Amino acid sequence: PHSFPHSFPQPFFPAFSHPDFAERMYTCQHRAYDLHRRPVIGLAILADEEAGWRPSSYGYEMWGSSLHCRFNTVKLPEEADNRFWEILCQFEENQAMPYITSVERIGMRKGREEGLREGMREGRVEILLRQMQRRFGAVPDDIRQRVASAQPEELDAWIDSIFDADSLQAVFH
Repeated sequence: PHSFPHSFPQPFFPAFSHPDFAERMYTCQHRAYDLHRRPVIGLAILADEEAGWRPSSYGYEMWGSSLHCRFNTVKLPEEADNRFWEILCQFEENQAMPYITSVERIGMRKGREEGLREGMREGRVEILLRQMQRRFGAVPDDIRQRVASAQPEELDAWIDSIFDADSLQAVFH
């Protein structure tokens, strides 16, 4: 392996994809260079769950000027990802950090997002069943189960179709 004693490694560990991540990588690399006045080696160690997300550069061109920053990207395999979170959690516990840890913060964000999606889906189910009952009378249990287990896209289509349907079965076609 080569040794670069005059370089400054700058690793980043994003836990979820972010549309401005590449720009943030550039900003941090530039700030590290500005602070240390040494070449910066940018490395993004991705610990997110999106298989296709792998940013590796940031740049722009404007009025004859251009800026381009490339950085290395590594996606953690699932086993390493799990180990990374264990180590990070242990580190934050050992430091007795007086705030919510990164792992807790990410977990809370994911939980809120998932809860919001599920709550919106359940609201769609409730609205559709109410509309069905009002328009066609009693809704059989098999239809109730079908609606309750449907995905949001299906529910939206059925909610829209109820206005033109002439029977309960026609809502689903």
